[in-house]
Amino acid sequence: MGYCVICGALSQPAASLAIGGHLICSGCERAITVIEPADPAYDFYSSGLKRIWRLV
Repeated sequence: MGYCVICGALSQPAASLAIGGHLICSGCERAITVIEPADPAYDFYSSGLKRIWRLV
């Protein structure tokens, strides 16, 4: 078990995307693949991905 680095949700590693040892839950993974830059949530997901690269 681990926590999604973007939203903080508890997530199973087998059901999550792992980047550099950090998990992204399936909900965030789905959102990231379809979000448009004009979407108000874009900055939330973008900053979450940037956080991964700072942690690695």
